[in-house]
Amino acid sequence: MDYTALQQKDKMKILVTGTAGFIGKHLVNRLLENPNNEVWGVDALLYKQNYTPPERLKFFPISVEMFFREYPNINFDQCYHLGSPASPSWYLKYPLITIHANTTDLELCLQHSKRLLFTSTSEVYGEPLEHPQKELYRGNVDPFYIRSCYDESKRLGETLCYVYGNAVVVRLFNAY
Repeated sequence: MDYTALQQKDKMKILVTGTAGFIGKHLVNRLLENPNNEVWGVDALLYKQNYTPPERLKFFPISVEMFFREYPNINFDQCYHLGSPASPSWYLKYPLITIHANTTDLELCLQHSKRLLFTSTSEVYGEPLEHPQKELYRGNVDPFYIRSCYDESKRLGETLCYVYGNAVVVRLFNAY
């Protein structure tokens, strides 16, 4: 049986954080193509974007932590954790929100999902001493560096994924 046919039969409850972002919007639209998917979206709309959710999306314009306070017993088959400031201008303006998104919010998603995809970054390498970085490169990190709120929280997020064991990490680098 091909995967597409199998996917059409299975009802999946899916959470996407960072729903209003570029990748989140496109991912949600793709997930909603399967009529069996029940897709939930969370985005705190930190960037004040004018977001109109698709009709079938169960959308919550609040933080991930507030969402799980409101729905403490909900569980998902899959979670795509995309919700974090990613632009230096935003994570430098909101360093604590950035750290929280990549650690506390991520951990809540890990606790409430069977499988999770965490979007990380090449920034986990800090200020690299080699370009391009190989997968075995461990980095040149400095917790007192101006950008460390992003670098270090993504690095800890990857560790949380490893500890929980129900997640995959995707380092998008400069994909777009």
